[in-house]
Amino acid sequence: MAKRLYLLLCCSLASFASLVAQNAFNFDGTDDYGAAANGSALIANASGISLSLWVNPETLVSGYPDFGGMAGFRNESNCDFYLLQLNSNNVEARLRNSSGTVYTITYNSGMNMNAWNHFVLVFNGSTLKLYHDGIQVSSISASGSITSTTTPFNIGYVPFGGANFHFDGSVEDVGLWDKALSATEVNNLYTGCGYDLSAANLKAAYEFNQGIASANNTAISLFLDSKGSSNASINGAARSGASSNFVTGLLGSFADSLTITACKEYTSPLGTKYLSSGFYVDSVSGASGCDSIYYIDLTINNVDSTVSHNGGTLSSNDTSAGVSYQWLDCNTGQVIIGVTNRSFSPTLNGNYAVIVSNGNCIDTSACFAVTASGVGLSEYGRRLKLYPNPSKGIIHLELAKSWSTCHFEILDVRGNLLKQGLLHQGDLSLNLSDLKNGMYFLNLRLDDSYFIQRSFLINSQ
Repeated sequence: MAKRLYLLLCCSLASFASLVAQNAFNFDGTDDYGAAANGSALIANASGISLSLWVNPETLVSGYPDFGGMAGFRNESNCDFYLLQLNSNNVEARLRNSSGTVYTITYNSGMNMNAWNHFVLVFNGSTLKLYHDGIQVSSISASGSITSTTTPFNIGYVPFGGANFHFDGSVEDVGLWDKALSATEVNNLYTGCGYDLSAANLKAAYEFNQGIASANNTAISLFLDSKGSSNASINGAARSGASSNFVTGLLGSFADSLTITACKEYTSPLGTKYLSSGFYVDSVSGASGCDSIYYIDLTINNVDSTVSHNGGTLSSNDTSAGVSYQWLDCNTGQVIIGVTNRSFSPTLNGNYAVIVSNGNCIDTSACFAVTASGVGLSEYGRRLKLYPNPSKGIIHLELAKSWSTCHFEILDVRGNLLKQGLLHQGDLSLNLSDLKNGMYFLNLRLDDSYFIQRSFLINSQ
C-alpha cells in the first residue's frame, strides 16, 4: 500500500488583534529612576507591609557600588523597606524599623537573569518573608513598624549615601500594601493578571501601561499610580528607543478575530480542534492567569476521498463542482501523467489511488488492487515498435493504431522517474543522449486509458 497522503491548507485573515496594554519600564542602570514623594505615608504605622514587583534583570552586577535597586523605601535611618540586586544575581530584602533596627534577608543566586522574576517582600509585625515566583524562599524574625511619612518611594533605584544603586533591566507591576499578604495572596499575584485595584489595602500600583513600547514617550513625565494617590516622577530616562523607556512587558489578556478556511478540520492557536463550519469563541487562561480569546469565523471544506471499485474500473465518489482528480500508482508512488478523469480503468495489474482536490482542500484515497483487462496491450502494445534497441541515445517509436494524446515517462531500473512529457502525432522520437549507458523503461499512456511499457538499452559506445 502507498502511504496515505493528507494535506491541510488553511487561510486566515485577522480582523483585529488586541493585547491589553502590558508595558514595563526599562531602566538603564545609570541614572533612571522613579520617585513618589512622601510615599512612606501610605504605609506609616501599619501593622504589616507588602511590596510586590516583576523584574527582568539584564546585568550580573559585579558588586558594590554596582548594586541594582529594584524598588522600595530607604533613608538609612528609620524607614527602609526595599528589594535590591546584590553582587551577581543575589537579592537583598531589608526592613529598617522606626527604631533603626535592621532586618536583612539575603537570597543567594536566586534571581533569574534575562527573564521575568516575581518578588514579594512581606512584613507581618513579627516575621520578614521573601517570595520568589509565588514560593516563599526565606524568612527571618523581625519586629517594629515604620512611622516615617516623608520618605520617597523609589522605583528602579535604592539610595545609599553617595553610591546610589540603579537597576539595569525592566520592571513591571510594582505594588505596595499596608498589610501583610498571605501566601495564597502572593501566589495569586504570581499566577494572576495584574492587580485588583479595588482592594482597600493596596495603597499604590505602578503598572506602567503608558505610552507606546519603544516609541517616543518623552511627553510622559510620571509613572502613574493606578490607585490615583501617589504618582512617581520619572528621572534620568531617555523615554525613547528600546531602552531607558517604556517597553513590552509581560503579556496581558489577548483577543484576536480570525476568519479561517480549512480542509476537513481546523486546530485553533489554543489547540482546540473543529470539524465543522461555524462561529466559535475559544479561550484559555494562561500560566499568569491572563485570558487568551479567539473569535473564529470558520469555514470547513471537505473532499470525499472514497472510491468505488467496479470490475477493472475505479471511480472517485466525489462529484462536487470544481473537484479535480489525479490518479497515482501506489506501487511506484508516482502520479500517472494525464490520467485526471473521475474514473480510471488501468491496463496493467497494480494498486491505484486518486488524489482529489477542491480549492484549498486535498486528500488521497486508499489504494485499490486492480486486475487489468489487458485491453491496449493486445490492441496497442503489440503494434508498438521501438528502435533502435540498443540505442546510442535517440529512440524512435511507431504506433499503428491512431490515438489522440500520448504521455511518456522514462524510468531507471529502480523506478526513479527521469523524464516525462507529451508526444505529438508525427513526432515520435525521443532524444535521451543525456542518459548514461544502461537499461531503462518507457511508459506510454494513450488517450488517458491504455498503458504500454517497454524496456530498452542505451549504449553510446
